[in-house]
Amino acid sequence: MLGLTAAYGKAGGRPRGSEAAEGNVVMTAASRPQVVTLRSGDVVRVRQVQPGDAPALARAYANLGEQSRYRRFFTVMPELPEATLKAAVEVDHQDHEALVATPLLSAEIVGGVPVHPPRGPTRYR
Repeated sequence: MLGLTAAYGKAGGRPRGSEAAEGNVVMTAASRPQVVTLRSGDVVRVRQVQPGDAPALARAYANLGEQSRYRRFFTVMPELPEATLKAAVEVDHQDHEALVATPLLSAEIVGGVPVHPPRGPTRYR
């Protein structure tokens, strides 16, 4: 699975403060699918994770090698536990975010990333 931190950075962040706190639905760059060309030349669609993505995430994990699995969880698990899958796909898209990448002509997930926004004021340079 691919790391999508750079793709998220290109897609932009989420609103903070009063709009997010009031529970308003706010359209942001992260809430709209983005088509991204990877360094390899492959083109993927980066989008927010959805609850129905759990089976595709489980298949993506099953396709990883043992070393890749270990690097993600610091342990080798033959498959992702149900609680881990549930936590990965049930995000509120306000305080927690997760993105996945899919090839343009497939629903299979080839990469994913949880995004943990900074707390407090953020300075951009």
